[in-house]
Amino acid sequence: MNLSSEDYFRKQKRTFWKKTVAASIVITVVGVTVLTFVFWVKAVIVEVRPEAAALKAQRTLDGLGWVQQNKVYLLASRVNLEIAAQGFISEIVTLERSMPRRHIAISLKEAPAMIKATAIPVDEQVKWHIDKKIIGSGAELQVAVEPGTHTLKASHPYYQPQQSSIRVERGTEKTLSFELKPVQGRLDLFSRPEGVPVSLNGNAIGKTPVSMAQQGGRYSLQIETSDFEPINDTIDITYRQPIVKRNYQLIHKKASVDFKLTPLGGQLSVNGKAFPAMDARLELESLRELIISYSKAGYSSKTIKRMFKPNQKENISLQLKPEFGKVILKTTPASDIKINNEKKGQTPQAFTLKTIPHNIHLSRSGYRSIQKTIHPSRQRVIQINETLMTEEQARLAEAPEVTKNSIGIELVLFKPDKAASFELGAHRSEKGQRANEILRTVKLHRAFYVSRMEISAGHYDQAFGRRTPASDLAVSNVTWSEAALFCNWLSKKEKLPYFYITNGNNITGYNPQSIGYRLLSEAEWEWLARYANRNTPARFVWGNKATIPIGIGNLADESAKNSVATYISGYNDGYLKLAPVGSFKPDKTGLHDLAGNVSEWVHDAYTVDHKAMSNPLGGLNNTSHSGHVVKGSSWKSGTLTELRSAYRQRATGRADDRGFRIARYIY
Repeated sequence: MNLSSEDYFRKQKRTFWKKTVAASIVITVVGVTVLTFVFWVKAVIVEVRPEAAALKAQRTLDGLGWVQQNKVYLLASRVNLEIAAQGFISEIVTLERSMPRRHIAISLKEAPAMIKATAIPVDEQVKWHIDKKIIGSGAELQVAVEPGTHTLKASHPYYQPQQSSIRVERGTEKTLSFELKPVQGRLDLFSRPEGVPVSLNGNAIGKTPVSMAQQGGRYSLQIETSDFEPINDTIDITYRQPIVKRNYQLIHKKASVDFKLTPLGGQLSVNGKAFPAMDARLELESLRELIISYSKAGYSSKTIKRMFKPNQKENISLQLKPEFGKVILKTTPASDIKINNEKKGQTPQAFTLKTIPHNIHLSRSGYRSIQKTIHPSRQRVIQINETLMTEEQARLAEAPEVTKNSIGIELVLFKPDKAASFELGAHRSEKGQRANEILRTVKLHRAFYVSRMEISAGHYDQAFGRRTPASDLAVSNVTWSEAALFCNWLSKKEKLPYFYITNGNNITGYNPQSIGYRLLSEAEWEWLARYANRNTPARFVWGNKATIPIGIGNLADESAKNSVATYISGYNDGYLKLAPVGSFKPDKTGLHDLAGNVSEWVHDAYTVDHKAMSNPLGGLNNTSHSGHVVKGSSWKSGTLTELRSAYRQRATGRADDRGFRIARYIY
């Protein structure tokens, strides 16, 4: 059908617009697709190092994406990239779309070179060295090394070392074989004496001296002959010591000697070397003079000289004879004798005894026994002269002049003269004398300890748990019984027998033989205050002058005038009442406070007696009626009558100026 030109153009126009619209749609879709692709795909630059690896690198992608030169385009959220290069160790790296970086560097490590080597002959003692360092042992070697040139060495003690210089590239393998050649050595053997047969690995090689070529190796050498002890030796011929020299000193075979010893248990020696002293077989040197000795205490020794042949068998009997010495025993006075616990009569006596140690026991009733060990001698007479001491003498000899007991009380030893007597009390003509100070003649036979100071409250508290503000003050306000019970407590503490006999807390008697703690007797107290360590009897602790020396003790001084009936005008001792024990200088006996501080309970029950006495302790009266004697002045004493050493009081109860000191016999 023919179209008008107008229709034709209209049709063409419609066709043009259709194509234009279609093209626009296509371009838009393509553009959107390209933009979406560009937005979605992520490109990562992967740089390979070192340069030698980068030139040969091959990149393989495991995942959705592709590789273009050193760029990796990621379509998937995660992919694995493997990078491989000849001579380098491959590496796998994981790439993720979420990675913030778009550039990463991967460094490949060089692949090691491998060396394989074999030693001939095959032996586990082969050691392998690379560049002078031991890296393994055994017949074969397989080891990774750094690329480059290395020195490989194979060594074996019995072969010549072999080595080679090797150049290896990275990632390559080098195989080598070392043929080891035996060491060519020499063996030189000598002996004294010469001419003895020698075997090597069981094969005879001649008689010494021997010199022979010998390849490297370990060999067992034997030298054996009838007259000499066999020799077994191990010899190594190595590349370090190819020439081995040995010089053997052969020892003659020993003799076998059976000994018969009588009596057994002595000392057997051969050339000064000790052997067990029993019937036994000994292996002794041959072809040499031997001095054989046998001895035992109490017997004459025996010595012989012998020389034995190699392999000789011999019997030797050594029989000793008893040996005796003379011992003379004398004692003053005569005593009973025990020798090795057997009764042997009385001294003086002479004995013939074996020349061995003997225990001697000398005893007599009332005397300290003597024990000695004596060793009689055949060459001389042993004479024992001993003087036995009474128990008193022995205790005195052992007793220290000053001692300190378990709670810290210091005690001083006094030894009255047994033969001397003294007067206790005062003459009627003595100024201040009282009716109860009747003169008596007294002897003190027994040595005794006495406390240097009065007992302090602190020491007393340990026994009875009392509490005082100042524990070093002299204890006061105690009864006679409490003072006696303190003595028993201290005796128990020191494991001494009680002096006072008790029924509960009541004192019912006393044991005059006890060495336990007690109170001083009146006689002892007055002897200490008037006679001990003095040339003439003293009226006062300080002497015979009525003038009171300054600082002699804690007395009724100016400070006490408002609290006592009488005080000493112009005297000041520094204490109103009680003073710490030992605050004033000691008197001539070395004791403190016999004058002043507290008056002191003594052991004696109060009585008025005219009789002369020896070691008087007095009776034991009912303290509630008769009371006990109190000696010495106190901080309340202000008259010369009270300050006299003969002054004595009767007391039954407590007082704030009354305490005590302790004593004990030593035997």
